[in-house]
Amino acid sequence: MVTDLSDPGRRDVVEKATLSRDLLAPVMTQLSTDSPGLACRCVLVRNLGFFRRPCHLRAAMAPFGDVEAVAVCRDMHNAVVVFRDPAGAAAALGMQYTKTPRAGLGLYSSVPPLYLGFPSCFIQPGLVEFSLYPPTPSAPTSGEASTTALDPREKPPGTTEFVPFLESKLQGPRLGEDGHLWVDGFKFTYYEKGMQIDNASTRVVQVPSVLVL
Repeated sequence: MVTDLSDPGRRDVVEKATLSRDLLAPVMTQLSTDSPGLACRCVLVRNLGFFRRPCHLRAAMAPFGDVEAVAVCRDMHNAVVVFRDPAGAAAALGMQYTKTPRAGLGLYSSVPPLYLGFPSCFIQPGLVEFSLYPPTPSAPTSGEASTTALDPREKPPGTTEFVPFLESKLQGPRLGEDGHLWVDGFKFTYYEKGMQIDNASTRVVQVPSVLVL
């Protein structure tokens, strides 16, 4: 346990560990990994924006990996997302290094070991809304079912992929200043050693209706 909070860096570690531990407390015993190995699979999300429910955050995190659990405190605008493996958390944290971070999605940060948290609990369990999710089945390969979740980063170098924001899926396209309809989302660009995530918009192609007599 850390007790010296005079150093700003150490104080930040204690704050993140305490917040993450309090958010995960109601669901801790149901997770697949004990505390020492849990932190590397977690992402702390602040300033939730549109993503106030566990299902919203799970949908937003789905491109990065299989999500095991989400715990949200809407009163504090904070949440913890638990991936099934560290690769999912690493992919989500990689968003922090894009040129134009997604402002509406919140601020991501890694989770320190939970034992570094302050001994007192600051979030009452009743304020935390959480959901647990079963493993996402992967596609069978050569007639055998695979038990390993697919890594969204494992694509040929140079491949790009567009994933709409959750609000775009819920509210539909927006009307741009040019008079056209646009869908906002993430653009994933895959490289040989990693990937880049940028904000992007794609124009909706409207096919003229054909009048049949």
